[in-house]
Amino acid sequence: MIENQVANKFGLVFTLPENVRELYKCLGAYLPDFNGDDSYKLPISATYLIGQDKKIHFAYVNVNYMERADISTLINSLD
Repeated sequence: MIENQVANKFGLVFTLPENVRELYKCLGAYLPDFNGDDSYKLPISATYLIGQDKKIHFAYVNVNYMERADISTLINSLD
């Protein structure tokens, strides 16, 4: 989504440091083309489990996009 509108609402955005931008471009990830702007902002990986009661029953946020919520922990939070 342009300008990471949803992630911005949740405070889940960071700006890619200038010294890394050229590396992304060399790898074929020219962020202005993907994002529709030249902000070089990326969303932070996050997982939420929201119940029918509209309460957050599980939340996981990690700035390292390679690390994700453990599925067994997520499943256990369904109880």
